[in-house]
Amino acid sequence: MQYKTFSNLLHNVPDLNKFVTKLEQLEQISHFVAAHLEPDLASQCRVANLRDGALILSTTSPAWNHKLRFIALDLLSALRTQPCWSGLKSIEVRVDYLPNYENNTTTNLQKPHSLSQYNAKLIQETANGVTCGKLSQALKRLASRATRYAKHEN
Repeated sequence: MQYKTFSNLLHNVPDLNKFVTKLEQLEQISHFVAAHLEPDLASQCRVANLRDGALILSTTSPAWNHKLRFIALDLLSALRTQPCWSGLKSIEVRVDYLPNYENNTTTNLQKPHSLSQYNAKLIQETANGVTCGKLSQALKRLASRATRYAKHEN
């Protein structure tokens, strides 16, 4: 079976569709968690996974882990009030020493790979058809690289 667009592939292949659905679910729960944490704590915490009724959070240090563990039961109660997360059993907190994405600098000095205008157009069309906000934004950024690379090559 051939897929004319990446969007068709995402929505018609069962495994990929489950993957996109899980990403959307993680994005929703991420927004909820961030809204219910203090801003300082929210900036140091990320939703890592949702597996077997357990919400897994990653934090950047043992100190933030400690603070997060203190409020985990309150957060779990708040999440359970939402129908889509009423079945949550627990919250696990892990220290993963996450990179600071806001201040992350690029160290790869290799020449970027080129992206054809045709492929950029396909990626842009896919981005317009994807319902997951973060995935759509990432695809749009990727599609915009075609014009940037073309400028560098001239």
